[in-house]
Amino acid sequence: MAVNLHQLGMLSQEEYLIKLEAILEKQLQEVIAVFQNLPSSTLLQPPAQGGWSIAECFEHLNTYAEYYHPKIQQGFNRPSHATELPLFRNTWLGLYFIKTMNSDSRQKKYKAIKQHQPKPIENPSAAISRFIQHLEDLLKLLHAAGTRDLKSIKLKTSLAPLIKINAGDAIEFLLVHNQRHIQQARRILK
Repeated sequence: MAVNLHQLGMLSQEEYLIKLEAILEKQLQEVIAVFQNLPSSTLLQPPAQGGWSIAECFEHLNTYAEYYHPKIQQGFNRPSHATELPLFRNTWLGLYFIKTMNSDSRQKKYKAIKQHQPKPIENPSAAISRFIQHLEDLLKLLHAAGTRDLKSIKLKTSLAPLIKINAGDAIEFLLVHNQRHIQQARRILK
């Protein structure tokens, strides 16, 4: 399933979070059903045409979760002055990042920046388990987001510290990015 929330226009934050949660739940179910119990040899086998193995795809996603989840949590820990949650609409910058990772758009390849390149994997099952845990942690963050104004929480991107996006854009970006690499892992599995 492709993540394409930006086509929906402006939503209440509650509607936005419900849609994000549904996408996250599907990703969690898919990773558990398809990848969790694969043998190490399958998880470590790179595709014939070259590129990352299934385990490396998930390790790459782990690096994003390890960067963004604490930043989102820190944003949620700051005092909130919102008395009423506004409608949510992606920013132009957030939408740009989301669209570049969307698996429905042209399958343009991007080279991962150094901090997000997967390191050698000794235990591929652990990489999948960590990713499942990250999805569960993100689900907890989504539940905590209900009382926060996602647009007012600004996060430094891993691309460059001067570039910031709001928490709503960051969460949607993570889900779109997850989907891109889950689909990549599925192609490798075939």
